[in-house]
Amino acid sequence: MIRSPPPSWWRVASRPPTWSARRWGAAALGALLTAVLIGVPSDVIPNPVFGRPVDVTWWSYPSLVLAALLGGLLAATYVRTGERDQVDRPGKLGTAGGFLAYLAVGCPVCNKLVLLARKLHCPVMTNDYNLNRVAEIQGVQVLNINELTNAVKAIYLPGETFEVHILQEGREVGQGVGYLEDGTMVVIQDGLRYLGQERTVEVTRAIQTAAGRMIFARPV
Repeated sequence: MIRSPPPSWWRVASRPPTWSARRWGAAALGALLTAVLIGVPSDVIPNPVFGRPVDVTWWSYPSLVLAALLGGLLAATYVRTGERDQVDRPGKLGTAGGFLAYLAVGCPVCNKLVLLARKLHCPVMTNDYNLNRVAEIQGVQVLNINELTNAVKAIYLPGETFEVHILQEGREVGQGVGYLEDGTMVVIQDGLRYLGQERTVEVTRAIQTAAGRMIFARPV
């Protein structure tokens, strides 16, 4: 049985390069510069110049350390020593690690509304999902407009009746469609024959969808 040779990354990992003092110095300097360039603007390293509206997460610190190490490896690969080194792996990992670390430790959503709400101890009213999630994570009370809209909509239970103006044809044969004052869609079974009329209908069932509440009914 002929075995295929191991991949290049395994050969490099199993046989670490022997570097000169000059290259190790470049690696240390590169790691320090990487930590400063990523940690200071993202305020993971506290400083009087930059700030961030949201708190630093616990994984920011190990991500910053890993990025600094990979950045040092990347810097060391550019030092010419006259020897032939296999430097593809450190270079690629250093570039990818720096980019991923910046995404990990950088402020995910620098939204001044969240910062202002925390300072003033007041809630945030929004219909934006991302802002909603960030505010909840930061402990800021959120008034979601979509949830408030659904909360004030009229709730009809099966068997209850109400009047609705049938405006258009439904998807199924014979269906008619109307709307309540709050925008709730009402699908009326066999309601097409009453198109353009206002009829009393009886609720058969009601469902909640991503677009809102929908009521199914039949003419009385």
